[in-house]
Amino acid sequence: MLGNTPFAIYVGKWDPRMMSDTWKSQNLVATAKQGYGINPVKLRYSQVLLYYAEVMNELAGSPDARYDGDAGITAREALAQVHNRAFDSADLTEAQAYINNISSYRRIKNDKLRYPLDWNSETA
Repeated sequence: MLGNTPFAIYVGKWDPRMMSDTWKSQNLVATAKQGYGINPVKLRYSQVLLYYAEVMNELAGSPDARYDGDAGITAREALAQVHNRAFDSADLTEAQAYINNISSYRRIKNDKLRYPLDWNSETA
């Protein structure tokens, strides 16, 4: 079968043998489920919040701005949720101070891979 192994190398994402009707019927009656041969992508909740914060910052243009269709929190509030989950209560004030000092200018200036502007320019 050529479908999943175009170069005779098994890629591991889909196993066509585990997608047959026989496999599905065995799986439905099994007490220990074995799945369908798909390796699911697992995300931590904090990673979802970071993705959300990045998207909202880009769409709204500012970490504190609202955007039509948002989930009710701004990018900065999503980042604060990540920090609140990660830090002890004693360190929360320091974490909050860090979040409050984040600026778009510093993010763009220090992120030279995603924003390849003139590296020597102070306006980048």
